[in-house]
Amino acid sequence: GMTQRVRLRERELDAKMVSDGYVRVPFLPRSGVEALRRLWRDVGPVALRGIYSNVHDRSPTTNRHVDRTITELFAAPAADLFANGHLAGASFLVKGTGARSASTPHQDWCNVEEHRSQSLSIWCPLVDVDARNGALQVVSGSHRLRRSIRSLDTPSLYLDFDDELEPHLRCVEASAVDAVLYAHNLF
Repeated sequence: GMTQRVRLRERELDAKMVSDGYVRVPFLPRSGVEALRRLWRDVGPVALRGIYSNVHDRSPTTNRHVDRTITELFAAPAADLFANGHLAGASFLVKGTGARSASTPHQDWCNVEEHRSQSLSIWCPLVDVDARNGALQVVSGSHRLRRSIRSLDTPSLYLDFDDELEPHLRCVEASAVDAVLYAHNLF
């Protein structure tokens, strides 16, 4: 049968999402960004090195609070942006500084049976980002490669091709009020 995919209301954005696997859109009001910054100050570590997520070391109560707060802030902008789908799970994923903060090309873990439906991330930087300070880099259209199962103990089939992917990476600059939507199977 047909894969149930997430659809964007705006036709041009939806077409770009289908072809490229990602799109940058204005998303949060400044007040939403400030609320997320306050939440991060409350729950984030004092010193940050490498790549950090609150789900790694915060209590279930704190993680539920983070999920609920982000989901509530995203609800209205997401309803305006998407024609279907629902928000399912929110956390902070923050890049620190130094060598351990770099990420190699990868695909995120499967969240759904990708032959039946689609999942994507709504990534909102809390500062303006570019190639110098942690912007996402993507391989446009790579979500259309052969599907694979990806999890903690089942890495992407394509991990051995990181060096070949490197020249195809495109930096997605974004401001703090933007969101970068990307398919979880996009590199």
